[in-house]
Amino acid sequence: MKRSNIIITITILIVTMFVMMAFNTIPLNNFSVPSENSITNTGMVNTVPSLAKSSATYGHAKRMEVYNGGNNNVAKYSTDGNWAGYVLTSSNPDFQAICGSWIVQTVSSSPYGNSAQWIGIGGVGNSKLIQTGTASDAGSGDISYQAWYELLPNAPVYLSLNVKPGNIMSASISDNTVNGNSWTIFIKDVTSGKSYTTTVSYNPCMKSAEWIEERPNMSPYTLANFGTAKFGSYYTGGTANQVIYGSSGSEKPKTTQTEPDRVPLPPKYYIGQLSYTMYNIEYNGLLTSTSSLDGTPCSSFTVTWEGSG
Repeated sequence: MKRSNIIITITILIVTMFVMMAFNTIPLNNFSVPSENSITNTGMVNTVPSLAKSSATYGHAKRMEVYNGGNNNVAKYSTDGNWAGYVLTSSNPDFQAICGSWIVQTVSSSPYGNSAQWIGIGGVGNSKLIQTGTASDAGSGDISYQAWYELLPNAPVYLSLNVKPGNIMSASISDNTVNGNSWTIFIKDVTSGKSYTTTVSYNPCMKSAEWIEERPNMSPYTLANFGTAKFGSYYTGGTANQVIYGSSGSEKPKTTQTEPDRVPLPPKYYIGQLSYTMYNIEYNGLLTSTSSLDGTPCSSFTVTWEGSG
């Protein structure tokens, strides 16, 4: 074959190859697309949303089912109609106590709406949730701030702590018994020095723990403009870290807590040490923006208001 013919033949083959690639006729046997579950965070947040289903809501709390993997230290991201913040789920250990702190958020008089900050145990995939926190609500000519606790499905119990916007709050919920039917709820306004403690009989589901900014399911069903909510000791100073306590043993040691950052119940875990999901509220659009974890240990975060819904 002449040299010129060889050059022409090679040229035709090269052109043909590029044409086939352009029209995807060459099988890409060595190329694979990663599945959603294989994409994990390089910082703190997975940008691929996980699936979530929500059902009935009750006052400041809601019943929610989350499809969440069980791999430790893998952050997942999801949206929900009511919850923003961080949720831990685990089949083992049982969560026996939770601690947290936050700054009471200031809400604007407009738009009308409600908002709540709280810590809790239970409530993921079930209606057994024990929680305590503060509410910041804006109504017609009225802005109110209140501390409360709640045992689903009962209504919230409001407390006479007279909390004010900008005050630092510290709280804990701890199991007192082996069978988990007696709990101590502690909430303190660190700024004013006032606190409230009660012991209740209740059987929450102990497979989840939460640090939440919430759009409560109550009239007017919109989210009050709270600016930026701040959770954890990175923002609140020397108050309780965002910690949960659990045990994989059959016996649950009794707690004798006096302050929420001194619950003698080993072992303890920070948010980033177990499988967690970061949430944002989505209701007629995305209403919040939750930050990645800050501080040492990484257990503090913020939630920024984006809309009322």
